[in-house]
Amino acid sequence: MQGNAVDSSGNVYVSRLAQLDVVKITPNGTATTFANSSMFTLAMGIAIDSSDNIYITDQHRVLKFTLTGEMSVVAGGTQGSLNGRYAGICGTSGATDGLAANATFEMPVAIAAAPDNVFYVMDGPGRQGLRLRKIYTV
Repeated sequence: MQGNAVDSSGNVYVSRLAQLDVVKITPNGTATTFANSSMFTLAMGIAIDSSDNIYITDQHRVLKFTLTGEMSVVAGGTQGSLNGRYAGICGTSGATDGLAANATFEMPVAIAAAPDNVFYVMDGPGRQGLRLRKIYTV
């Protein structure tokens, strides 16, 4: 188990590294697969915003899942590698904060949602070590 978060209905979302999936556990204890490795490379951190959108840090990007199940990339981009050689925009690793569309990562491992569409992302470990990053979605 790597990351977990709770939505406004009391559902718990857990990323499981060994199984390469994210499980949703309802308040009554029913567990179902919410997302699997066909949607991401390595799900780690999970955060939920005030609208119950779910954000998952992947190996090289941050994914957003809406209540209707639509997935989009909100930060980072191209396929990366676990050794941190490339990730983020145009296949280059980096440490660009600010607007999510321009953000670059080495390997985001955790995420926390704050008010006003702000997210704090723990990025690394990479060449620069662990860094706390501030990303805006709007």
